[in-house]
Amino acid sequence: MKFRHAIYISFHGDMNGTGSETKKSYFYQKDKNLEREYTIKMHSDHKRKSLLKSTIPFVRINFPYFSNVHAKKLDIKRDKNNCEIAEELMAKELKNIQPYSRIYISAHSVSERSIQQLIKSPGHDLDYQSIPSSDIANVLSKYIPALSKKNLQIFLMIANVDFKKDDLGEITPMTKIFAQSLMEELHKNNFNRTSVVAYNNACKAIELTKNSKNKFKLNDISTIDRDRAFQKTADELHFKHGNKQSDNKIVFHNYSHTDKVEETGYRDFKKKYMSGFNDEYKRGLNKVLKSFKDFKHKERNEGEGKTKKYNQDHLPQMELTQSKFEVQTLKDFLLVFSLSEYVNNYEQKSFHGIKHHHGKIGYNRIMCFHDRIAAISEDDIRDANDKVTLENIANRIIVEIIDFAKQDREYRKFAGNSLFSRKINVNDNSGMTKILEGLQTFYKQMAGVVDNELVNESLQEFEDSLKFKYTNLSDKKERESILDALKKLDSWDFPNKCVNS
Repeated sequence: MKFRHAIYISFHGDMNGTGSETKKSYFYQKDKNLEREYTIKMHSDHKRKSLLKSTIPFVRINFPYFSNVHAKKLDIKRDKNNCEIAEELMAKELKNIQPYSRIYISAHSVSERSIQQLIKSPGHDLDYQSIPSSDIANVLSKYIPALSKKNLQIFLMIANVDFKKDDLGEITPMTKIFAQSLMEELHKNNFNRTSVVAYNNACKAIELTKNSKNKFKLNDISTIDRDRAFQKTADELHFKHGNKQSDNKIVFHNYSHTDKVEETGYRDFKKKYMSGFNDEYKRGLNKVLKSFKDFKHKERNEGEGKTKKYNQDHLPQMELTQSKFEVQTLKDFLLVFSLSEYVNNYEQKSFHGIKHHHGKIGYNRIMCFHDRIAAISEDDIRDANDKVTLENIANRIIVEIIDFAKQDREYRKFAGNSLFSRKINVNDNSGMTKILEGLQTFYKQMAGVVDNELVNESLQEFEDSLKFKYTNLSDKKERESILDALKKLDSWDFPNKCVNS
């Protein structure tokens, strides 16, 4: 699976946190412009399967998290303490976290229950600042939306690692102990199906560079004992990865049904909980759909008097809830199930030097579609208080699909000049095919809830126009027929309706 969203939070006091900088590169003050936003391109050479987008927000806490160092106030601003500033910087990105996101956290070192910054204070040498795991968990809990506190992964990258030896002589890396502490704090804060991943040794970055004032790039990262793969140039350097290498990560999580934090090897964790992601999601989806179906069945066929009246009184609210669920599920199916497979296929072929059939234009076109669908706020869906608003949101998704098929509006710039690049094709692994597969999976999953009718009228009208459920998408001619039908649809048939009309 691919994480649909990711952010990188660095608590390093140096510029880039490779663990190899000199004292001169450490500083306690933030950049002059606290409003500056940063990005980092993760694994810019060695493409990983885990991220849907490799360029992600980069939050830099390169100043003392707590301002009272050596009994001196080292506040960056007069009206706020450093902790408040750090929270604001993190909050700006954490509020955008959604289920199936990854949060990278890097720091100089860790103890059993805290991470350490290494900061150069004015008039002093390098000094440590400790930030408790409970503080980190509280910040994540405070700013990550309640509906998004599930299916998250915290990925720790620590530059210096100490080891603890017990009475029996067993040696444990401090990263493992801290990861358990952080996961237990997250569990207390009602994070569900969440994991904390830690390396079993100190991390080392390859080519972690600053390309401009606000753009960073990271070629690769692993533990200091991991061998590097041979490449011709420095820009191609990366570590050896794969099953032939020893597993150098450990996971603490609450994915099982024991309501406890458990420890699992990283590869075993991925095999058990990540590879079956689609099936797990669909099982949960079917449970919710069954509850909607059971409610409607009771409302129509069972009970009189108070029971009948209760169901009738609650029917409008239940239908509103179901419409929200339909819109959110369609968004999930398009982003996670369909597009992630296309992106992974493209990236893996590109990395291994194989020319992808669709080229860079096709990739950019599908990423434009992804970004525009992802921009539809989950808060807007959740907070909608009438069905018309939800139909408007559904129409936004439908219009994007129609425009993609026609290469209209936002997609005109990807049409290219050649006859081939101007044509949207439906080959087995094309972006359009993946969108159609996502649509069909959605409508098939929703089928049979209430006489095969969706509550959201826009989504039902779209299905009535194209008959996704009954199309054999393994047949290219059938896919071409659907594409032709999409091109005949008019975006204006799916307008934003006035709520009061």
